[in-house]
Amino acid sequence: LHSFPTRRSSDLSNRSDGTQMQQQDFLLIGGHTQDAFLNMSQIALFSLPQESWTFFPVDQPSNDGKRDLAVRQSTSQVDSRSGHSAVLTSDGKSVIVFGGWVGDVGTPANPQLAVLSVGEGYGGGGSWSWNVLSPGGAGPAPGTGLYGHGAMMLPGDVMLVLGGYTIPAPSSKF
Repeated sequence: LHSFPTRRSSDLSNRSDGTQMQQQDFLLIGGHTQDAFLNMSQIALFSLPQESWTFFPVDQPSNDGKRDLAVRQSTSQVDSRSGHSAVLTSDGKSVIVFGGWVGDVGTPANPQLAVLSVGEGYGGGGSWSWNVLSPGGAGPAPGTGLYGHGAMMLPGDVMLVLGGYTIPAPSSKF
């Protein structure tokens, strides 16, 4: 499971003894158990100091007729995945998810690049939802993937991806 702190509108919490503690939320996206992968249509938020879980539904991409140059809306789902990375943008409104596998390490999760819009009350505006990006430049070739890598957000909202293992495109044999 992948987790990192999110931004929330209220960052301090009062304890029963009158002291204040800083509010921290950790977002868990994807992953798998021994028996199943965690569906990407729901995310989990673990809050401290309350030590409580909150689950949010996430809207999958839809074909709404809009065509932005950077965003490809489609009717496809964001695959469940493991071995992926996720970073929070500097404004706290989006989480960029990259890579991962589903089923086995030879099957790349599709799409390899997706953006989770953070919900209202947690740094974003509106509902939690996925946007599928069409990567440009020297990204992974279609049908390939990356897993087991690390990622970090650099100044200027540049996502740096390091290391990992490649998932080659399936070869056709006759």
